[in-house]
Amino acid sequence: MTRADLRSPIGIVGFGAEGEATLAYLTNQGNSALHVFDKTDVRERVRKINSAAAVHCQAGYLNELSKMRTVIRSAGVRPTELGSSSAMIEVLTPTGIFFENCPAPIIGITGTKGKGTTALLITHILANHFKNKHIHLLGNIGNASLWALAQISSDDLVVYELSSFQLIDLKRSPHVAVVLEVGADHLEWHKDIREYHAAKRAIVEFQTKNDYAVINADYLHSLAFALYGKGKTWWFSRRKAVEPGVFADERQIAVLTQGVKRAIMPRSELKLLGAHNLENVCAAAAVGAIYHVPPDEIRAALNAFRGLEHRLEEVGSVRGILFINDSYATTPAATIAAVQSFSGPIVLLAGGSSKGTSFNALAHTIAANTVRAVVTFGVTGPYIAAALKAAHYRGTVVPGGGTTMSTIVNTALAQARAGDVVLLSPASASFGLFKNATDRGHQFKDVVHALN
Repeated sequence: MTRADLRSPIGIVGFGAEGEATLAYLTNQGNSALHVFDKTDVRERVRKINSAAAVHCQAGYLNELSKMRTVIRSAGVRPTELGSSSAMIEVLTPTGIFFENCPAPIIGITGTKGKGTTALLITHILANHFKNKHIHLLGNIGNASLWALAQISSDDLVVYELSSFQLIDLKRSPHVAVVLEVGADHLEWHKDIREYHAAKRAIVEFQTKNDYAVINADYLHSLAFALYGKGKTWWFSRRKAVEPGVFADERQIAVLTQGVKRAIMPRSELKLLGAHNLENVCAAAAVGAIYHVPPDEIRAALNAFRGLEHRLEEVGSVRGILFINDSYATTPAATIAAVQSFSGPIVLLAGGSSKGTSFNALAHTIAANTVRAVVTFGVTGPYIAAALKAAHYRGTVVPGGGTTMSTIVNTALAQARAGDVVLLSPASASFGLFKNATDRGHQFKDVVHALN
């Protein structure tokens, strides 16, 4: 999308990290008549990038939107928030502009959980192999894409973590599309689960026969993505052999193509906690295989990877109790995977703000596993407690575990014994008690470190 393609005046709706990158990009492209729309007062931040841009903020901030000829919607802004006037306006997104203009092949990753870990794994594998290529990590886990666009050449590779917010109105697909498990998430944003699933299909929907779709073969909703695109399908699985693709059996991770099985590494070498991380590893290894990275190089890259902060991160031990920070587990599915990652007794810290999802499956998983106690907090705490009661959970439920992280951790510590795991895996968003999931994880770590 070049400057000539954009009709002025241009409105940027939402001025978070993506909005800032969009304003800087359009300014550097020489676009004029730029307008910024945001619920909060962002005037000072706008002036630092472009003092000439008009700012519409706070009450009635969208009143002038109908006067725009082009609107660029930041990912967190629902298309429906733009109102009926948007039907007469060209609506674009930063992700769409990036895909139109990026000169390098894009490897896109989506799914309900594991996107960040998989994106980092892929970046690690490719950077380890292609010494002369620049591998750009973009999206939610990396830099805002339009900040990076000017630095990308046709010889580079782009690894792009893609959420449903970014995919819902995207009209291009990446060269390599990675589809992890697709469950339920962001139902406070999407009108229903059908829209959530449909939004993610854009990752394969516009592929050609020269592209690749790397798909999780273990889940029905993920399997369906193979029907929506024309790319060459590769599979990955932690439950069965797949071809062409990468899978994990009881002993090893292997790649299978044209009837030939090649071992990548023993499962015992993996440093990442959690059986679900086998799926992320297999997905990343499949992308490596597509780019002809030898199995021994994939093995070396995987062995050097230590995981992500706030994702099943070991924080330390206090009185023989291990503390695990899984603050980025903002859905019940992510917390289910976390609970299933440990064989010993668990004291689970769960709760936060609502994303509109059910806690029934999580409650049944907790009841069927070695969870000694559940400390609940936040808006979703009572809903989690009610689901546990309905699932006939026999452990201890501590409702209203606290309104500060210090209180929550100390409440958990009172329930734990030597040999237990205290697991912060909230199954909920973080707003209300914390700024975001990162802040929640940092506060958890600070409190645990202070206990030593």
